[in-house]
Order: sequence, then structure tokens, then C-alpha cells
Amino acid sequence: MSSFCYFFIFDKNGKCLLQLKQANKSKFFTQSSGDCMVAVSNDSCDEEYHQILYGLVHSLKAFIKRFNIPPYHNSQDDDYFYFRNSSYQLIYYESLTQIKFIIIIPLMRLTNEKNPIINYRKLIQEFYQKIHIKRFLRLNNQPKCDYESSEFRKELSMFMKEKLKIFK
Repeated sequence: MSSFCYFFIFDKNGKCLLQLKQANKSKFFTQSSGDCMVAVSNDSCDEEYHQILYGLVHSLKAFIKRFNIPPYHNSQDDDYFYFRNSSYQLIYYESLTQIKFIIIIPLMRLTNEKNPIINYRKLIQEFYQKIHIKRFLRLNNQPKCDYESSEFRKELSMFMKEKLKIFK
């Protein structure tokens, strides 16, 4: 069984701005790795995949909110939830600017005894505040947000390696 971890960033309209995919635990987020995909693709297959994922997350969010299922949802928080089944865990966070962050992790990665318990909400909020806002909201002189820039990928790589221990 293959074991992939994913990190996605979507805009407020559901367009995938960034997709990271990791298969080899030791090569996650490394720039030289062929296993790491950093892509903003116009490929119709990728677009369809992103639309399906975005629709799934939207449906899960509505379902969890409707039935107020703890611990997956806090009725006072509409910006964060997670969903877990027998195969994977999906973590979702939506910023005030309606940028959506999604992390998908196989449970076999989470059952390793060496892995610490991670507060994903705080992790994604910290990423948003320290990297995303710094790169894209404070740099108003840039014509557009470039999620494929080497500087952004380097910052993201360092942050994830430091904070998200299960990917080391």
C-alpha cells in the first residue's frame, strides 16, 4: 500500500494554488526530490481532481457543522476541522482571507510511536501568519502571488521539516 502525504492551498473560489505530494518520508519538501510535486497545473485531470477534493471538503465541512460532531468541530469555529477514517486523516483550515489549507496524512504515518501529537490548527495558523502573510499580503509591490517561487518553497520546506515532525 502506498503512503502519500499531501498539502494543498486553495483560494476562495476553489482554485488550487499549491499542491505538495510526498511519497518518500526522507525526501518530503526537498527541492531536489523527484517525489515532491510542487505544482499549479492547468492540466484538466489535475483540475478535476482538485475540484473533487474541494467539493469533498466543502461537503464534509457542511456535514460536520450540521451535526456538530465533536471533537471534529467546535460550534464556535467554522475555520478549522479534521476528518479521520480508517485510512487517513484530513485537516482543514480556512484563513480570514478565505485561503484554505488542507493536509492529508495516512494513519500509518500517525501510528508511529516516535511521532509527537501535533496541534494541526496551531501549525497551519503559524504557517499562515509567519510565511503566507509575509510573502503574499505584506509584499504589495509584487504583481501576483507566486506559489511556485523558490523562496516560498524554501520557506515552506524549512517550516514543515521543523514543525511537522511526521514528515522528517
